[in-house]
Amino acid sequence: MNKTSHALALVIFIALSLSAGGLGAIATTPEIDGWYKTIEKPSWNPPGCVFGSVWTTLYVMMAVAAWLVWKPAGFKAAKTPLNIFALQFALNVAESWVFFPFHQPGWVLRGDCRDVAGDRGNNNCVLQELEDGRLVDGAVR
Repeated sequence: MNKTSHALALVIFIALSLSAGGLGAIATTPEIDGWYKTIEKPSWNPPGCVFGSVWTTLYVMMAVAAWLVWKPAGFKAAKTPLNIFALQFALNVAESWVFFPFHQPGWVLRGDCRDVAGDRGNNNCVLQELEDGRLVDGAVR
């Protein structure tokens, strides 16, 4: 493949990624000034004004990551990781549609695992769930 094809593919990956984010935003946006403001959030919850730029940046970075997986050998060779990537996007969009319109954070178990500095033996996971109308966090190792 030539550079133009690779660049076009990157644009397509970014467009698909931002489209997934847009689908989640359709569910999220109407609830931000209403129900979401009423639930108790942890003290470290960032201000609302940063969510749009942070999520956009994350979606673009995920698109670039998927493109980098695809780029060396195409879809056939990268079928499994790209399918997992697509599943992750589907679950991310579905989470927005469960959490916000149905006001059911208890239905969503949010696992946020980070591989700290590449040290696979030191993964920190944060699980959040609803308990008596409050978002409760617990560290899991």
